[in-house]
Amino acid sequence: MAVIDLSGTVNGNPSGALVLALEGELDIASEHLVATWMNAFQAESTYILDLSDVTFIDSHGLAALLKAQAFAVETCAQFVLRSPSKQALDLLMLTGLDLHFTIA
Repeated sequence: MAVIDLSGTVNGNPSGALVLALEGELDIASEHLVATWMNAFQAESTYILDLSDVTFIDSHGLAALLKAQAFAVETCAQFVLRSPSKQALDLLMLTGLDLHFTIA
């Protein structure tokens, strides 16, 4: 059984964006959590995923980010990755996905 080592905190932002701050490992055990959290807030105009406290991300984590972005596009919302940790940014750059996402 895989252990889920990811937590998330949902907050509002003065600009009206929904901020989901992730902490821990975004991998096969936790990839479904991002979609679950985003589905709970379907009427947002902007989704910001704060990755500053993500300590590990793999291909399943990248897939979760791509699915989250697709969800935002389907709902006509903006999608931003904020402050990716070094490990997350390195993987995004290695795969070329840093050019695919809006990173702030």
